[in-house]
Amino acid sequence: MDDNIFSDRDYAIELCAEIKKLKMKWMTQCSIDIAKDEELLDIIAKSGCYVLSFGLESITRESLVSMNKAWAHPENYSEQIRIIRKHGIDISTEMVVGADGDTLESIRKTADFISDNHIAVPRFYILTPIPGTKFFDEMEEQKRIYNPDIYSYNSCEAVHVPKNMTPEELTKAYWDLYNEVYTMKSILKRTIFTSTFIKRPFNAIFYFAVNVFYRSQIKRGIVPNIV
Repeated sequence: MDDNIFSDRDYAIELCAEIKKLKMKWMTQCSIDIAKDEELLDIIAKSGCYVLSFGLESITRESLVSMNKAWAHPENYSEQIRIIRKHGIDISTEMVVGADGDTLESIRKTADFISDNHIAVPRFYILTPIPGTKFFDEMEEQKRIYNPDIYSYNSCEAVHVPKNMTPEELTKAYWDLYNEVYTMKSILKRTIFTSTFIKRPFNAIFYFAVNVFYRSQIKRGIVPNIV
């Protein structure tokens, strides 16, 4: 379960008013649909929020439907990101690969999406059937559990059999995606060489430093934010 701090609009406005009094800088996560409410975005930005993180999950519609996120429309992501950034808020994302709508090509295109939309801090996970979830039951019923050792699950190695590739291909595509997104060229394009650098240079330098640290971890086979 992900938190969506702005799901209650009235509460969100009241919360932002209180945070604004503290004159603090803060970040949080919510639904990408916040882009539909520009008045609220303005309030959020003026309260000191400078980064919003979104669980976009996938750029593939079929994958979103399979993950019970049929309300999300990836064809709208770029415009929604543009609107949010227009209000002075930068973007962090979390995405999942390995759903039934994913192909090796769609995973490769995810790197282009991240680069083209100048996502400041992107993170990725392999879709993992956790025991006790509906997804686990489905994969078990379909005999698609590839690795039965649930204590080894780490969200960065395929443990189920995807629809359009082998588990080994999924794991490789996942690490290829991370390595592509965290090349120095991509990092610079997403953090320094952006239209917002002049407006928020210190933020950009902070994102650059985070990306460089993540890059060093990835090169060592350590996935950012997974313990």
